Amino acid sequence: MEVDRLGDAAHAQGQIESFDWPGDYPAQDVGKIVAGLRTSQERGADRRNRAVGDCLSLRSGKRVTLSGDRIPGTGESYLCLSASHHFVSEAYGSGGQGSDGYAFTGSYVLMPDTAPMAPPRRTHVPVVHGPQTAMVVGEGEIDCDEYGRILVRFHWDLDAAHSMRCRVTQNWAGAGWGGMVIPRIGMEVVVEFLEGDPDKPIVTGCVYNGKNKVPYELPKHKTKAVFRSDTHQGQGFNEISFEDQAGRERIYLHAQHDHEVHVQNNHAKRVDVSEVESIGNSKYSEIGMDFSFQIGGNATTEVGAADVQLGATRALAAFDDGPLRLAYEATLPGGPDPSRGHYKLIVAQSRTEAIGTQSTTRVGDSGTLAVGTSYAVNVGSRMSVTTGTDSFETVGGGRYFHVTKEIDLRCGASRLLLKSNGEIELTGVHIKLSADNIDLNE
Repeated sequence: MEVDRLGDAAHAQGQIESFDWPGDYPAQDVGKIVAGLRTSQERGADRRNRAVGDCLSLRSGKRVTLSGDRIPGTGESYLCLSASHHFVSEAYGSGGQGSDGYAFTGSYVLMPDTAPMAPPRRTHVPVVHGPQTAMVVGEGEIDCDEYGRILVRFHWDLDAAHSMRCRVTQNWAGAGWGGMVIPRIGMEVVVEFLEGDPDKPIVTGCVYNGKNKVPYELPKHKTKAVFRSDTHQGQGFNEISFEDQAGRERIYLHAQHDHEVHVQNNHAKRVDVSEVESIGNSKYSEIGMDFSFQIGGNATTEVGAADVQLGATRALAAFDDGPLRLAYEATLPGGPDPSRGHYKLIVAQSRTEAIGTQSTTRVGDSGTLAVGTSYAVNVGSRMSVTTGTDSFETVGGGRYFHVTKEIDLRCGASRLLLKSNGEIELTGVHIKLSADNIDLNE
């Protein structure tokens, strides 16, 4: 923060610029006061007036008024800053005859009593040359203030002493953004001093020592770059490391508890060889719109005693005590050869499918249903079966029909109608009965 202050000197060289760095003030209002004081100090010699005379009673601190026709500033009040008195007596001279004569001379430094008294700065400011190392101290495991400043104890400090709060260098420091890593208690840090001022320490880094060891053994892991933290008030760590050994390059990420990733737009991932994912408990995925996947070879999914949800309106569920094995191989439309795609479902024990409204199955060529023991179809209202050409049915044993109302069989102009009241109607253009015996009971 730069602050300007103009003096009031009226002579030709009264506006000479003077720069003072650093200013050592926290705000511009304070800087104006400091600049005014520095201006008064610079003008201190300009306000001094030197005089000679024989006023024996004039001494420093007294106020006097000058008088005389030829004296500049006649009538003004001045403050005596210093007085020097010189007295010479001839009575004590050696050689010749004694004499009672004497001589007195006084020299004085005066300044107007309306001018501010600002003595020049002559005290030497202490300077610290070069960086030093210190140990981080404080309360608990991490001790910092709202600005991230820490306390350190230099090696030459007393046991209970510590420094003022020291700022810590970060890789980025913006307005609400950037990096922030707080050195923890027990770390050895490097401390430098701005402009060599002991009152302006700043921590520029950390160093390992005999007590604080490196995360990985060296030089065994010299090709590894690592950033590992330490769990606060607990056991564990978070880590990200980079292995740069040729043929073993790897990026390793370890989260002690949770790992969260937030992508506000797109997220693309490409794995050229293989990917392994192991989840110890549950996995939940929520997709706002569409989901598609393409598999060039085989895909196998093993599901225990749980439900498998497919899409938004279709569900495949397993309600048994054993595992459910789902195996399928699929090629989506648009793949290398859509005509080769097939889907295979294997259920180890039982399968239950519940559909709330309607279900449609379309097979382009042929379909086969094979049931090992028994097969039952239960339709609550109406059932319709349509065959485009021929229909064949083979029953190994007997086949039984139980109809509550009536059975109506039709083929062209022929008709057989069986009613629940026992009436049977047989209608046709020509009816032929052929048998060894025919019994008619009217």
